[in-house]
Amino acid sequence: MKTKADFIRFQGERIKIETHEVIDGRKKFTGILEKTNEDSVTIAVDGMSFDISGTNIMRAILAGQ
Repeated sequence: MKTKADFIRFQGERIKIETHEVIDGRKKFTGILEKTNEDSVTIAVDGMSFDISGTNIMRAILAGQ
């Protein structure tokens, strides 16, 4: 996933995101893509939601079930 359109298209899907900077002690997130905003995405991981800035996303791919 590279563009905002990709994130919108895969909303509700299980994805993996790797970030440039540490967020809450981690750089890798696997969960459900909840929503896409103008400059960030929200991913639900283990009952918690994380807002991740688009500039902080190093890599994002679909995660297999």
